Amino acid sequence: MRGIARCYTRAQLEHGEVPGNDPVARRILHGFNPKRSGDLIMIPEPFYYLNSSDLASHATPYAYDTHVPLIIMGPGVAPGRYFESSTPADLAPTLAALLRIQPPSNSVGRVLKEAVAR
Repeated sequence: MRGIARCYTRAQLEHGEVPGNDPVARRILHGFNPKRSGDLIMIPEPFYYLNSSDLASHATPYAYDTHVPLIIMGPGVAPGRYFESSTPADLAPTLAALLRIQPPSNSVGRVLKEAVAR
């Protein structure tokens, strides 16, 4: 199908039948919710919109659609600007570290140690 770079089925995602070393497939797998996701997950080609009204959706796994600035502040946060790579998945483990509690059992991100005051 024109405009579709990849397509994954519910069965593939539920059974982990996606390449683990592929960053795009990994993002799709982490975003899959068996209770809410559809039977097919279609990934458009870069810069291709499946719906003409989608000018920006944050729904693709490409860098231009996933870059989100993160600002955290408060007690325990080291002031400054940090340019290390991070993802939205890093927020839960970082907040857990700041609160000195156990991170969520299904969290896959890292603690943003550079932003945590010592």
